[in-house]
Amino acid sequence: MGWKPARIGPRRAGKRPLADGETAAKLRALWISGYHLGVVQDPAEAALAAFVKRVTGGRRRGVEALQWLTNADASKAIEALKAWLGRAAGVEWATTYSESGRFLRDPRRDVVVAQWQILSASTPEVPSFATWLGQAGFPPILSLYEAADWDRLIARLGDAIRARTA
Repeated sequence: MGWKPARIGPRRAGKRPLADGETAAKLRALWISGYHLGVVQDPAEAALAAFVKRVTGGRRRGVEALQWLTNADASKAIEALKAWLGRAAGVEWATTYSESGRFLRDPRRDVVVAQWQILSASTPEVPSFATWLGQAGFPPILSLYEAADWDRLIARLGDAIRARTA
């Protein structure tokens, strides 16, 4: 009879798509690391965007979306986030390179070391790191870890940190 149902847009209609690229990935990785260190309370992309806006100029002049970051603003945000994690969680960013330019030390390892220091300081009955790895189902030889192994370990330690502070 001429009636047509109203067209409903997709759930993400009106929302900005996630930024892609190396700098956005690095910012996200640092932000999530901060969450797993117990420093960042909200792991959402909107919270990261608010942090970036504050760091890049504040309420009036800050960059509102990760997609719009210039190289200078992205570098400023990354360094600010690394400095915050260093101050608040004790992360020592000790990235070193070989002659071929390959990472000798993964920054994820620096996060794991800081996480373990937080856990062992907050709870005296925590077993040794090697014992904990075995109990948690992780291989004891860290030099064989791939990126996904480090990410799983960081998430597991983050769960333990948040459980202790809750």
